[in-house]
Amino acid sequence: MQTTGWRAVLDRTRWVHGPLFLLGGGVWDYYTLQLDRLLDNVLLFAYLVGFAGVTVLDVRLDLGLPVPALASRYRRWLQLAGQFALGGLLSAYFVHYLRGAPVQRELVWLLLLAAIAVLNEVADHTARLPWLRVPLLAFVGFNYLLAVLPLATGTLVGPILPLIGASWLVVGTMWAASWRAKVGQPVLQARVAGFGALGLQVWMVAADLVPPLPLTLMSAEVTSAAAEEELYAMDSVSELLAPVGLMTPQLPWQPGEVVRVRTPVYLPASMATTVVHRWSRWVEGDWVTTDRIALEIRGGREEGFRTYSLKRRTEPGAWRVFVETPDGRELGRVTFELVAAEAE
Repeated sequence: MQTTGWRAVLDRTRWVHGPLFLLGGGVWDYYTLQLDRLLDNVLLFAYLVGFAGVTVLDVRLDLGLPVPALASRYRRWLQLAGQFALGGLLSAYFVHYLRGAPVQRELVWLLLLAAIAVLNEVADHTARLPWLRVPLLAFVGFNYLLAVLPLATGTLVGPILPLIGASWLVVGTMWAASWRAKVGQPVLQARVAGFGALGLQVWMVAADLVPPLPLTLMSAEVTSAAAEEELYAMDSVSELLAPVGLMTPQLPWQPGEVVRVRTPVYLPASMATTVVHRWSRWVEGDWVTTDRIALEIRGGREEGFRTYSLKRRTEPGAWRVFVETPDGRELGRVTFELVAAEAE
């Protein structure tokens, strides 16, 4: 029997439903999500638990193992619920990093998050395979812990604690999925894929490809005495082009005068930590570090904790100040050129 009316329209446009829901969810998260709020993290935890539960039931159904009757009868709806939970997690973290990290620090990471989110919507049959679903669970579990542990502990965390927590999530999920059954090839493949995803995630954090949120570089300003009221304020265009040598702002400079770099950093009210200003100068084709200045910061200011460093021993030429965590993860960078005032 041929469908008519609104059912026919829904059937003809089914292929765009997932992308539209993904886009709508991303816009909603952008304007409403705050990952330093308890309620939002509880919601994401519910998504994570829900996705893990759907993974267990779906794998058991694939293996022909016993499941509740409702899970077998409404398997399609169960899979859609898992897809929704995974999409909610990916959308939340995409928005989290989009709002929180400078452009040149986040591009690769954002592209990866976006690619996984699109795969979840347009290739949902592939995303349900155990060898892919379990690494996706490991991925979102790792990132949940990476985001929430600093809020719980009041300090930044490296990849070790999220790795331990996400590893237990993978082990527990696969144990529940294969309970009362011999471990077969699909289960072994899913486990290997899950731990492979965790290894890749740890490498990305160690390689500084994942911005160290919840710390956020809100802006940057550079000024010198010769410039008087002139200063360079970081914006989205110069932030993207200055690091590759384009649109590098120039500041008037005189020998012996102080150059100041100000970088307000946002962090939640419960946190206190240290950031480092690593001053570097372009010398013979490379950036040479001249100073490392540690700055204590505390959370609670919506516009960011007022953080700045001063340097008197400067020379004309290109300079760059890297804003980093104590373990070397980069929040952002400020590139500028000092030009002798007489040359103007």
